[in-house]
Amino acid sequence: MDKEYDYGLIKCAAIRKGEVIISGYRHDDCYRNLGMFKEMDETWAEWEQGFITLDNDFKTREEAAEIAFEKGQIKNKKTLLFSEDLY
Repeated sequence: MDKEYDYGLIKCAAIRKGEVIISGYRHDDCYRNLGMFKEMDETWAEWEQGFITLDNDFKTREEAAEIAFEKGQIKNKKTLLFSEDLY
């Protein structure tokens, strides 16, 4: 029997600039992945930090905190989600 998945769950950290999204277990991993694709003098502050859901939808730190709490991924309600909160 196939297990049903909640594709709205937070999957991992991500950074976004325009339509480009780079993911990783933690935000530090995202920036390391970015370094593989961009020159190291890229302004990393221009990339928005957030998260990816299981259905690959980018969510801001605020949106992800709400989702993670509602889905039971974190125990305490927060205004911002950090990757450390999930692991």
